[in-house]
Amino acid sequence: SLMCCKTARQLSGEYVYPDGKTYTDPWQYSECITQSLFTEFKVGNVTNRIFLGAPLDGTILADPGKMCVGEALVTPASRCATGEFLEVSIGRCVPCDSSCSACTGPSNFDCIGTCKYGQDSRGAC
Repeated sequence: SLMCCKTARQLSGEYVYPDGKTYTDPWQYSECITQSLFTEFKVGNVTNRIFLGAPLDGTILADPGKMCVGEALVTPASRCATGEFLEVSIGRCVPCDSSCSACTGPSNFDCIGTCKYGQDSRGAC
């Protein structure tokens, strides 16, 4: 379900919650509302659920080290393999343009190092 809160702050120290577990430096939220409206659809044997009004993939939530990807709170990638670049907005590694050996972005102007097929007068691979 989607939960939106007016305030979020990280506490310092250890806190014992009603579930009996101890949490270190937990987040505290106030004035929250929740929504669990969703729709399901099936393609072949795979059922998917879409939460209506939910954060989009790439949405950074209260913990700045996490983001929403496919209904889950995940730690985004921080490094990528050769031939890929990190698209910070979605926390994923994305392939470089086919003319690049390595890159810092999606276009043939973002190539670094040697171009696979040469370079034009503008500096594009």
